[in-house]
Amino acid sequence: MGTVYRAEDPAGRPVAVKVINAELADEDAFRTRFRREVTAARRVRRFCTAAVLDARLDGEPLYVVTEFVDGPSLEQAVRAGGPMRGGTLEGLAVGIATALGAIHGAGIVHRDLKPANVLLSSTGPRVIDFGIARALDAVDGPTRTGQFVGTPAYLAPEIPRGGEITPAADVFSWGCVVAFAGTGRSPFAGSTVPEILHRVATADPDLDDLDPALRPLVAAALDKDPSRRPTTRTILAHLTGDDAPAPTVPDTPPPTVPRVPVTPAPDPAALNTAAPDPATPDHTVRDPAGLNTAAPDPAAPRPPVSRARRWRRPVPLAAFAVALITVAALLAWFTTRPGGPPKPGALIVRDDFSDDSSGWPDSHFLCGVYDDGSYMLMADAQSHKGCKIPNMRVSSTGRYLIDVKVQLRTGPPSAAWEAGLTLLAAGGERYQLGLRLYGTLWLGKYAGGGRTELKHATIGSFVTTGLNRLQVAVDASDGRRTRITAWVNGDRTLSFTDTEHPLIPGDIGIDTSSFGDNSAVAFFDDIRVSEY
Repeated sequence: MGTVYRAEDPAGRPVAVKVINAELADEDAFRTRFRREVTAARRVRRFCTAAVLDARLDGEPLYVVTEFVDGPSLEQAVRAGGPMRGGTLEGLAVGIATALGAIHGAGIVHRDLKPANVLLSSTGPRVIDFGIARALDAVDGPTRTGQFVGTPAYLAPEIPRGGEITPAADVFSWGCVVAFAGTGRSPFAGSTVPEILHRVATADPDLDDLDPALRPLVAAALDKDPSRRPTTRTILAHLTGDDAPAPTVPDTPPPTVPRVPVTPAPDPAALNTAAPDPATPDHTVRDPAGLNTAAPDPAAPRPPVSRARRWRRPVPLAAFAVALITVAALLAWFTTRPGGPPKPGALIVRDDFSDDSSGWPDSHFLCGVYDDGSYMLMADAQSHKGCKIPNMRVSSTGRYLIDVKVQLRTGPPSAAWEAGLTLLAAGGERYQLGLRLYGTLWLGKYAGGGRTELKHATIGSFVTTGLNRLQVAVDASDGRRTRITAWVNGDRTLSFTDTEHPLIPGDIGIDTSSFGDNSAVAFFDDIRVSEY
């Protein structure tokens, strides 16, 4: 997009001047974006960046003046001296993350972070060319040629797909750049641009030779789903050892209460919850306030109960009548009960979390932690935390049967939180199936930068203080529709068929989300994924 010259300012200090190509400067749309982006770039704090000092935003030629960084690019340094190791590599990772934090703080997404845009000065790494790539965007599309802006091997998968571009895209590029610095190659290397883009979108990154101390953090940054990537602040906290304290969780689970079915109070987020079917008999214990959903305290005083008259002679007849009624009720229940989950086929992955080296990240900043034979996730207030199941493979049938136990431990007092599964996640799009504290199951779809609530249902056998077994059948076998059916504690609870741009097979994971002002903590156990 231009040519860079070394020059001097009035005081004789060296500066870098990027002169924009005339063919770009002739376009009004480019000029408008160039003016806006350079103005924003001048607000970026001078932490590990080449600060913007001046610019010509009108007239001929257009140019940007930045600090001159005396040193090779990261690309040149690695090509000449080989991959970085140990503290040198970690220092580079900290410096680039610091620069991105400053850039994002000014409301800018770099969008073209790559080894050539990281200069190694005597005082540390400096990131350059931030805010310039966006100026290439045309008014009606990603670029003036209809193609994306950026370097394919370091580009987040959502960019070529036309998805929303957020700071998470730069985090993905950060992971690629750090992987290059530590291995000497891109984690998605290929011989052609289409091959590289395909690997970025679908393949796991090649991190085999990366320092094991950095590998989990870089892998998290390279998640295909932007919402699962760590923020620059999280990255810095992890690299510098300034991790936030773990949430306060009881050392032992609370005592198990009897499984008394509870009819939940309306979920605060459910504005259009359907009224219960009046034809359905109500055999549940109701809590009018929607607050005390625990089973009655067996030690609490009980109201007096009138003693029924004793019938002496008709006992055999009464017992026979009760037996007949019971048998009839059981027959009716078994004949009307919806079908259970399909029979599992070939096993894809199974984990009871008894082995804390089974492949899951063991850090709150990266995803969650192993916790005494289970796996704990914590989402901060108004946030989402999730991680994909490790060691997964694609189902040969296009159908998945997921079986997992979920416990909602602590969350916002309003119960505006959920825990469950992420289904078919790819490129920032996913289905999300979550249990909520008042005993509801919600199915949502994230696509096009927003969430659509597809369906929700009441769980008749919901356990408020223990584990709930969630079984989900996902059928995406024909590509024209995706059907999701869920059972909670053995009861069929929800079914939905998506025919409006159904999602194709992608990652499957566990997650928890807080929609309120407090963090949410959930535990997962005995997860199993099979074909069917």
